[in-house]
Amino acid sequence: MYLRPMPQPLAVEMNAEEFYSHFFYYRGMRRAQESDYLGALADWNQELRLNPDFAPAYFDRANLRRQIGDIRGAIEDYTQVIKLCPDCADAYFKRGNAYRELGDNHSAIKDYTQVIKLNPKWAEAYNNRGNARRELGDAKGALEDYDRALALKPNYAKAYYNRGLSRRILGNLLGAIEDYNQAIRLNPEYATAYVNRGLTYSALGAKQKAITDLQQGAKMFLQYGHLGVYRKLVENIRKLQE
Repeated sequence: MYLRPMPQPLAVEMNAEEFYSHFFYYRGMRRAQESDYLGALADWNQELRLNPDFAPAYFDRANLRRQIGDIRGAIEDYTQVIKLCPDCADAYFKRGNAYRELGDNHSAIKDYTQVIKLNPKWAEAYNNRGNARRELGDAKGALEDYDRALALKPNYAKAYYNRGLSRRILGNLLGAIEDYNQAIRLNPEYATAYVNRGLTYSALGAKQKAITDLQQGAKMFLQYGHLGVYRKLVENIRKLQE
């Protein structure tokens, strides 16, 4: 029930009886699509007062809460979804992402592991669990997760990039370069991949390649309006050019 893939997670089939019995839920969906977030939250709150076991309202309210920065509120709602629908992989996955935003990687790993039990072919769950493991210092475990993600989704640029980070941590600098190359091939606008490839080239002593990549990354971050990152990269480039 409610497992991926779905056009919209936790969507319910629309018909006249369904619409009128969950009027506030559907109106909340429309308001959210129109960026009326307060109106959407008010409607979903009312829906749950009337139908406290209606999982889709908890799920969509959780997504919106996370979007507007109420991460703890989102986790509470995802937890309610899981209580109502224990096999809902989407809710575990989204709650895992929310835990990571709070820096709770241990809880995130538990949720991603549950996602994988429910859907062993979900590449993003392996990738995100790898990120949590890497941030906890388990670069080898992270590498295993990225390998699995790429076996399931060979054109997954983020997984190549993240595996590159783990390989660099483990001292495999040439392997890291190969992964950054793949990430950039799949996504030529991947600014952080250029930056980390440049830093890895610098560690290998390939100064000119490092400068070229850092310049490309700096240009992209300037275009994106990330001036703090841009200034830091310009300073790194200046030091390499000395």
